[in-house]
Amino acid sequence: MKRIIITGVSIIIILTITSLIGIKKPNIEEVLMEAMNSDIIIKDENNNSVYFKDYRVEGDTKAVAKEYTYIDLDNDHKNELVVLTNAYSGEYVILRYFNKKVYGYLLGARSFLELKEDGSFSRSGSAFLTTVSRMEFQNNRLVINDIAIYDSENKKYTVNNQDVSEKEIKKFMEDWGKKKNQEFIEVKTN
Repeated sequence: MKRIIITGVSIIIILTITSLIGIKKPNIEEVLMEAMNSDIIIKDENNNSVYFKDYRVEGDTKAVAKEYTYIDLDNDHKNELVVLTNAYSGEYVILRYFNKKVYGYLLGARSFLELKEDGSFSRSGSAFLTTVSRMEFQNNRLVINDIAIYDSENKKYTVNNQDVSEKEIKKFMEDWGKKKNQEFIEVKTN
C-alpha cells in the first residue's frame, strides 16, 4: 500500500510557482479607488469608456467625489465602491469590479438614500412614495429590487411582494429606519 504525503513544502512550492507565473488576484478595493481617482477607465451604463472625472452628473457637470464607502451591495462577498458626487441633488456613482473591468452606475436624485450597513437603501418617488430596495448585478447590468413599497397616495403597501396593511408597512419602515446607516469617508482634496 502506497501513501501519498503532501507536506507544507509542497504547498509552498505550488504557491511559489503560482506567484512566479503571474496568477494574482487584484485587490478589488484598490482597483475601485484607482477608478474613483480617474487612474483607470470605467465602463458606464451605456458601455462607454470614461474616467470618473468625466462622469456627468446633474446635466453636464463633471463628477467630483465628495465621500465614499466600500460595501457589498449585492451579497456576493465583494465590495462595491459607493461615491457621493458633488451634484447638488445628491447623485451617487456605484463602482463595481467585474470580469477585469470597472463598471460605473449613476444613481440620480432621491434614488439612493439612507444606505444601511446591510446594503439596503431607500428611494423616494415623491412625498407620498417611499421604497426600500436592494441591488443586484446581472453581469454588467444593475437591477434594483424593491423590498418594501409605501405608497400613501394610492394606499398601496407591500413587503417582499406581498400586500400588507398600512399598520404593517409603517412598522416595517420604522424597524428598517432603526438599522445602522453605512458610514462614509470624506474625500480629502489637496
